Amino acid sequence: MGWPSDAEFKRILSGQGNSIINAPVTAEDIIGGLAEQLIVGKTVQKRANKNNKVLRTALPSNLVRHHPNEILDIDFFYSDYAPATGRVTYYRPTEEIVKALNNAIAVHNNRGFTIELVNGDNEFDRIKGKVNATVETCAANEHNPFIEKEIRFVKDRQRCDWDKLPYKQVPKIMVDANIIDMFYWINQHLREGSVLKDLSPGAVIEG
Repeated sequence: MGWPSDAEFKRILSGQGNSIINAPVTAEDIIGGLAEQLIVGKTVQKRANKNNKVLRTALPSNLVRHHPNEILDIDFFYSDYAPATGRVTYYRPTEEIVKALNNAIAVHNNRGFTIELVNGDNEFDRIKGKVNATVETCAANEHNPFIEKEIRFVKDRQRCDWDKLPYKQVPKIMVDANIIDMFYWINQHLREGSVLKDLSPGAVIEG
């Protein structure tokens, strides 16, 4: 039948045009409403309005004036994605590390901040001279205490998140999504000791 509309189907059954002869049903029998297949197949998807402008949070002028230069602390860490079941490491090749760091530096630059120094452990010796900032690394078997504290902060909140879920094992994609989600929400709230009392880290850096 080629999925005619209800109106067209009624015309076919009523004998108009190329009608069906001796059909056991008539136009009066079409009472079930529009078929689901017609709705799915003939509904035109509307294009999203791409002209919506996202309002950015303006930075106080004195913030950039008094804190124009920033230091970026970096490290890799392991994430326990379920209680005592295993761990996943976020190792990346050198070119991906360089790309990610340069992207982070660019985000800060776009808001008026200059990353003058990147601190990491000796694993990051390989990126010296390859990113858009000076890289300083710790000696072997030493770690940056500032980033280690932040890692503990994130992992504590991850454990809180996983504890409420009814799973003993989860796929890696859930681990990745959980870490991204955790960083997002951490950056949406003010931290103790924040320079500003009315703008979160996410609002300061990303607007």
